[in-house]
Parts: sequence; structure tokens; C-alpha cells
Amino acid sequence: MNQKKIKNVLDSFQEGVIEEMSFSGSDLNIKLECRFLAQEVNSTFQYFYCVLKSCSGLHLRYWDDEDKIVDDPAYLSNLLLELLGLEPVNETDLKVYVNCTALGFGGNLYFSASDIIVFDEDFRQMDPEELLFLSDKYWTSLMDIE
Repeated sequence: MNQKKIKNVLDSFQEGVIEEMSFSGSDLNIKLECRFLAQEVNSTFQYFYCVLKSCSGLHLRYWDDEDKIVDDPAYLSNLLLELLGLEPVNETDLKVYVNCTALGFGGNLYFSASDIIVFDEDFRQMDPEELLFLSDKYWTSLMDIE
């Protein structure tokens, strides 16, 4: 498992919104709207596509009702989960803080995966280091404005 790589990549998408997710075997395919970062790749882009390899334990716990567990990827897609940040739970699991845009409240999305692969809107595979560079460049430019 490459937890550090997965965390770093998903951290790059902070404030991005998961618009679609579905399993293909054990791999979780994600369509992620992250216009500010996508436009660093190409000014006409809005999306990235991610594959979480050997993904397991995917579920969401709402902040206001942690006993309620949602694990259906189609339903989770409808929630339009906005990525707010993430942290490791243990050596294998990650917890992603999300805002459920469609419902107006948030929760924690949990999963484990062995790796992550990211593609731009033209399905060109992206190097994680390139993604981190573009994300840092974008956030630094905002600080320069202030």
C-alpha cells in the first residue's frame, strides 16, 4: 500500500468534488471536478479521473449521525462529496473529511487502497509529483494576491 502517495495526491484535490464513483472489480474509479487545478494543466479542463487500486472498506459516516454508514458508490456520487482534507486512520486506512454538497452537511469517508493513478481530462496519466507541483503553484499564487 502506498498510503503516503494516496494522501498526497488527494490532498492536491482539496475543495474538489467527487461527481462520479464506481467499482471495476476491486478498483474504484472516480471522476473529480477540480477546475482550479485542472486549468493548471489546460485552461479548458475541469476534471480529473482517479483509480484507487484494490480499494476496500469504502464507507461514509455522517458527522451528525456516525451510526449511519453509507457504502453504495452510486449513492455517494449523488452526494457530491467535496474534499476538505484527510488523514491516516492507521497503517492501511485513510479518512477523508468531506462536505456532502447535495445535503448541506458533512462526514468522513473511509477506505483503504494499494495505489492511486490519476489522469487529466484527456486521460493522460499524470505523475503525482507534477500534480503536487501544480497544486502548490495554484495555492501559492492565491497567497501572492492577498
